Amino acid sequence: MPQKTLTKIIISISFIFSALLGGYLIYFSVLEPELNPNSKISLVPNKTIVESPASVPQQNNRQATAKGEVAAFLFHPTPVEMPVLNFIGPKQNKMTLADFKGKTILLNLWATWCAPCRYEMPTLDNLQAKLGSDKFEVVTLNVDRKSTKGAEAFFSEIGIKNLKLYADPTTKAMRILRARGLPMTLLINADGKEVGRLFGPAEWNSQDAINLIQTELK
Repeated sequence: MPQKTLTKIIISISFIFSALLGGYLIYFSVLEPELNPNSKISLVPNKTIVESPASVPQQNNRQATAKGEVAAFLFHPTPVEMPVLNFIGPKQNKMTLADFKGKTILLNLWATWCAPCRYEMPTLDNLQAKLGSDKFEVVTLNVDRKSTKGAEAFFSEIGIKNLKLYADPTTKAMRILRARGLPMTLLINADGKEVGRLFGPAEWNSQDAINLIQTELK
């Protein structure tokens, strides 16, 4: 075999090996932790820290309360600091999550064009009726663009009686909170830290959901 041909083969093999090794390292150092539901991701702006399960405390038995209607709820190994979130309150006043400090909240991101969101909204209204107090509130954050008129009409249409309308017409909340889709619901403790989250709809007025939330109210 000519020397030049042999050299080309060796170079080609080296290039392929380097590419495969690079892909392997990228996956296991960046992608794998983000795709692993047991990894912890900090949501604090400019502090995106991904920790593997081996580097964080094991989840306690709170995860055992995520069953039945809320089996998809994922508790963080430890509560996670929340990023700054700006939105509009019921009286068109500017608000942040800091306004709820001292109160456990169930933060639900939703939109009028989201069918699963519309389906679960009555259950959130019922949950607020059952557990709403100075220690707990269901905060439904609408992310329709530009206007809250559609959300207001929807609340009126289905007879919402216990929920207040919060809105983020900029939709920045979805990016800041890394929503994979809608609805997405976060449980935030009285210290303002995220305890866990659930992607997709749930029967929030079920006893399973109530039991889960009450783990933070004790």
